Amino acid sequence: MEKEIEDFLIYQKNIKNATKNTLSAYRTDLKKWNSFLQENGVNESKKITETQINSYLLLQEKEGKSKATVNRSLVSIRSFLLYLMKQGKLIGDPTERIKPPKVEVAPPKYLTKEQVLALLSAPDCKTKRGIRDKAMLELMYATGMKVSEVGGLKKEDINLKFGCVTVREIKKNRVVPIGQAARESLETYLESEKQGNNESPYLFLGRQGEPMTRQGVWKIMKYYGKLIGLEEDLTPQVIRNSFAIHMIENGADLNSMKELMGHSNITATQHYTKQRVGETFGTYQKTHPRA
Repeated sequence: MEKEIEDFLIYQKNIKNATKNTLSAYRTDLKKWNSFLQENGVNESKKITETQINSYLLLQEKEGKSKATVNRSLVSIRSFLLYLMKQGKLIGDPTERIKPPKVEVAPPKYLTKEQVLALLSAPDCKTKRGIRDKAMLELMYATGMKVSEVGGLKKEDINLKFGCVTVREIKKNRVVPIGQAARESLETYLESEKQGNNESPYLFLGRQGEPMTRQGVWKIMKYYGKLIGLEEDLTPQVIRNSFAIHMIENGADLNSMKELMGHSNITATQHYTKQRVGETFGTYQKTHPRA
């Protein structure tokens, strides 16, 4: 079924506009599942049964895989089989009666407001790197952007006059206010880049002048987390969580947070807490600690 898996991945990329992370997860999950099927003598998709899928999921649990990992495997398998059904290569869905294991969602990790202040004060703004890192940290806390969104930002996405940033996504863009503290840091950073004759369209660059990668942002977070004495590694998600929780603690409503964070539905936003309804931009100015 290797060719069918490759065709499925091409379909997800070209037709469904799946992200690199989603494609990578599909590839990993389906390759492992295909190996299991081959070991059990199943080489054709039409021979796949509910029992075999249940056996594979049970094997993963016995191997100590988390419920979240088992869940993801089932989602990948189900998506693949539905694709085969659309292609007329499979009749009926063998996963129809299979229920995913219940996953207990851990509360989001976040920084206290005091820790955030320490973090945002940590970069040495006497250096070019420190100016860049200060602007990046301020922007991430000001907007709750994902690490993938930060790396893809271009200078044209920043509007200092109106105090907002355009976050470009596959399905739609969203505009997020950035607040005075972030505006000042970005203004300083952009001026330093201008003086350095940096002509790259991307906002944040690595040491070699290339667009900042996910790994690059993670390393920066880890460095400053250690610098301010955090016991666990600081991640971009922790800053995103801090943005959301601090806003909600100050009265931001779920609908506003949903729009600001780019959630496709409010269920993801409810992971933080339940709050009242209000206006997005007005709420931001009233509630963000550094607006």
